[in-house]
Amino acid sequence: MPRWLQRGPVLWLLLCPLIVGIARGSGFLIFRPNEFLLLALIGLLLLVSLQKLADDGLKLPLPNMTDGAVLGLVVCGTLLPLLIGFGRGTALSSDDFLYSFVFLKYALLYFYFRLSVQSLDTIKLSIVAVLASSAIVAIVALLQAKELLGVPWFLATFYDKPFEGSSGPNALRASSTIASSFGLADSMALAMSLAIAVSILRPTLSLRQRAIYIAGAVLFLLAALASGSFSGVIACGVAFIVTGLLVGRFRQLFAVALPVAMLGMAVLWPTIAARLDGFSGYRSLPRSWLGRIDNLEQFFWPELSSGWNWLLGVRPAARVPAPEAWRDWVYIESGYTWLFWTGGLPLFLAFLYLLWAIACDLLPGIRLAAPDMRALRICALAGTAMIAVLMLFDPHLTVRGCADLYFPLLALAVYRPILKPGIANDFLPQRRQFLRPKLRPPGIKSPA
Repeated sequence: MPRWLQRGPVLWLLLCPLIVGIARGSGFLIFRPNEFLLLALIGLLLLVSLQKLADDGLKLPLPNMTDGAVLGLVVCGTLLPLLIGFGRGTALSSDDFLYSFVFLKYALLYFYFRLSVQSLDTIKLSIVAVLASSAIVAIVALLQAKELLGVPWFLATFYDKPFEGSSGPNALRASSTIASSFGLADSMALAMSLAIAVSILRPTLSLRQRAIYIAGAVLFLLAALASGSFSGVIACGVAFIVTGLLVGRFRQLFAVALPVAMLGMAVLWPTIAARLDGFSGYRSLPRSWLGRIDNLEQFFWPELSSGWNWLLGVRPAARVPAPEAWRDWVYIESGYTWLFWTGGLPLFLAFLYLLWAIACDLLPGIRLAAPDMRALRICALAGTAMIAVLMLFDPHLTVRGCADLYFPLLALAVYRPILKPGIANDFLPQRRQFLRPKLRPPGIKSPA
């Protein structure tokens, strides 16, 4: 694979978080800029792959369980819902097609990284790109939350309107260039996990470099708090716990993270106070959570439980027209309900298999992996655990910004190089030899 083509994944990781929130156009411009970028990169990869196939053959990466699980999401989340809809005679709308193709989109993104990344150098550059772009997104989020330097006006002018959910828009909640407070919080949790893992596991870092990575992790945590999302706090908590346990430094990290979180809450108190206001009074849950439950009970659960809809799903579109004037749509704000609504039991089982496949591919031998590969595996496992928990609240598997970062990180984490005989594996350090001395023929003395 040409070296210039392997820079495509780095370019995606660097640019996507900065342009993913730009609104879709109309007419022929139905794709977002990041989707145009992905199609261009895939097109280049296909052209080079066809040329190599015609010349000297094409070497594909070794398949694994995660590859099959991602394909299972496409089958159960894209193909089956559309086929069942046609079989039922359901009039499928443009919404149905757009929502069903989201699994295909992220599968293409995953396999693009699987096929194009073929060196440790590309993986190291990818880590730098993730942390650099995430730092820019975090700074923009903090400036937006504090209403500084005209950032709120810039985002409102050039980026999409943030997701409103059940409680309407909230100007205090940062959405940054992702144009989604949920996506911002999730992507910051992933970046925080990666920064912590790299800072601890990479032995060649100087004290100054290690401090920069830790400062980046703090910045990502503050940006997640600026999102004003309850699920964002949970995301950071889950990612932090999994990362701390897997790197073996949970107690030390907790002692540092607690005062940082308290300082962040003090700095961003207006945003946090606005979200905590819903707990006051006679209600045991905030207004947004009550609205979430009311939407599920009124618009989705009755139809999902009617007949055998839970078995094969209702339809791919995960929203229905809203009766109120202040919003256009009512969204499914429960990830597991969304799985059953879209693809029924097959899609739910496909998601569970994805979680199992990732654990089987990444956990064995994780302590023997080289520092960068181990950091990527830890970040992918932390992101998987985070998504599994957050799916109780929203469809975080495909939420904007988070999914655009999670699937590439997952593809990098499961990568295994194709080794030729006699070639050392750069991705796994050589084991120290604690073996007995080799037996020598009689009469030959061992060296002193």
